[in-house]
Amino acid sequence: MTQPVKVLLTNDDGINAPGIRALERAFKENYPEAELWTVAPNKGRSTSSHAMNLARPVFVYDKGKRRIAVDGFPADCVYLALYGLMDHPPDVVVSGINAGANLGKDVIYSGTVACAREGAIRGIHGVAASLVNGEEYGQAAENVAEIAMAVAAQPKKPVILLNLNYPGADFDGPRLARLGVRKYPHIVSKRAAPLTKASYYWLGGPPIQDEPIPGTDSWLIHRGVASATPLLLDQTDTEGMAEAQTLMPFLDPATVSYTHLTLPTNVSMCRSRW
Repeated sequence: MTQPVKVLLTNDDGINAPGIRALERAFKENYPEAELWTVAPNKGRSTSSHAMNLARPVFVYDKGKRRIAVDGFPADCVYLALYGLMDHPPDVVVSGINAGANLGKDVIYSGTVACAREGAIRGIHGVAASLVNGEEYGQAAENVAEIAMAVAAQPKKPVILLNLNYPGADFDGPRLARLGVRKYPHIVSKRAAPLTKASYYWLGGPPIQDEPIPGTDSWLIHRGVASATPLLLDQTDTEGMAEAQTLMPFLDPATVSYTHLTLPTNVSMCRSRW
């Protein structure tokens, strides 16, 4: 007997956020045969990146059948689900739908992307999804569910790690795109507490600017087209190995010939799929 596809839903906006609720509806309505788990933070944890709790206990709260809120970071949720809550690992980890963009270097800061990455680290396909503008998640959720089910059916190796961005309620695509270039304002706002007069700071803020580079995720989003970007777990700059040795000759390459290293095949496999 064929086992049902197992889907783990998570996010960084909290278990009651509209984006993850829309995904739950999309899967239940379109793929009722899938075994759906929702394990997500009990409150918003945006821009927490891949932080994990290793020095304090993590509490969980039952929110319904296979719905669990976690007093922890987004990556905690995935790790806990895989090794403490689910009887068998999922076929795909689906993270989102995030309220706001995860374009370009956002993927470094993003708790949404970190959830999908945590799954990929553990050998499980991961899909992260974000809605750049608006609060209507339905159409994007339908598309994310369709893509996630297709990803879940792929062989376990090489692992797929896919970052999706949707411009709004209406969109074309998704189309494959590389990460764009975003410029973040360098803002530190110093303020004083009204009673104690103690200093505190707000970091960052709008507006973020996207460089109009054709073929990038942000370039597509600004044209009303959803983007799909395969990401790699191996962050080694293989092309920079030879240059690094030239600039720093004290770095011994030992017996490894870096010119013969090849990148993982995630990108080419995803390109053939979509």
